[in-house]
Amino acid sequence: MPLKKIAVLMGGTSFEREISLASGKFICDALERQGYKVLALDTTDELTRTLRKEKPQLAYVALHGQGGEDGTVQSLLEYLGVPFFGSASEVCKMAFNKSLLHYATKGLSGLHIPKYLTFGVDAFKKMGLATALTMIKSRFGGYPVMVKPAHGGSGFGVHLARTQRELAEALLDAYSYDGEVLIQEHVKGCELAIGVVQVTPGAASQPLAAAGSGEDERYQVLEPVEIVTDTDYYDIACRQTPEQVEFVAPVHWRDLARSKAAAAEVLDHLKDLALAVARAFGVGGISRVDLIWDGQAANLLEISVSPGMGANTLIPLAVASDGLEFGPWLAGLLETAAGK
Repeated sequence: MPLKKIAVLMGGTSFEREISLASGKFICDALERQGYKVLALDTTDELTRTLRKEKPQLAYVALHGQGGEDGTVQSLLEYLGVPFFGSASEVCKMAFNKSLLHYATKGLSGLHIPKYLTFGVDAFKKMGLATALTMIKSRFGGYPVMVKPAHGGSGFGVHLARTQRELAEALLDAYSYDGEVLIQEHVKGCELAIGVVQVTPGAASQPLAAAGSGEDERYQVLEPVEIVTDTDYYDIACRQTPEQVEFVAPVHWRDLARSKAAAAEVLDHLKDLALAVARAFGVGGISRVDLIWDGQAANLLEISVSPGMGANTLIPLAVASDGLEFGPWLAGLLETAAGK
């Protein structure tokens, strides 16, 4: 049956609601221009009833954060029998927790996970951990360190702490977004976002699948996009203030190596690693692997199973850099998914 009716799920109740609404609108507009009937659905308590009534042929998850990337809505769609484009619920649960990056990608050669410690909020509230923050300096060899919620994205609650006082303030803010927080070594280098797209549905059905570098016809690795900011890290202020950040594709070769030839080799290596990470998690649909090249190694920051979408966001920019028009490109992916 030809694909005609597509539901785009957006909004939700997470801290990333407004970003999700913008992503959803962008996807809806792109699909409507391709001639599809699009159902723009906010994830309210009417979602289940609406999905059962409308019976869309396919759903696109444009939700970000809790409820949208943690497997919740994916589990609902699986239960209702609504086919959807994206990662399975069990994959989402794994990818949503940054503290599991090391476990999920264990054994991938050439990939480095920046050193981190993870603390639940009860360690501070009920066990007195705040009295031992002086130990952080020795554990990480000094400041600065990064502080970030273990779950969620879009830069909410992410801080660079240069002193113990800044660390305490950063933790207080990070815990306002999540009950689990990472303190992580600060890595300097070229920050890259690399899109990985599952072009053959069903290829990535299990998390922690056997993974290795190299080409894989089941996936498309997009042109990497470099994130250049006026600050020491890509924080929420940069994301909300366009003049503070620049997305560059193709990547500035001088930020990777001393020669174009060497930079091309580095870029191929990073694309191979992004593919290996996506395969390790078993992601489906469109995902994005964020990492920092420090001149010697690729440092993995996170993998997003539902990247933000918009005219000036990373995935559409990568698609354009590959010489493709976003609407027809997305339609082709969804048609293939619906056909399977």
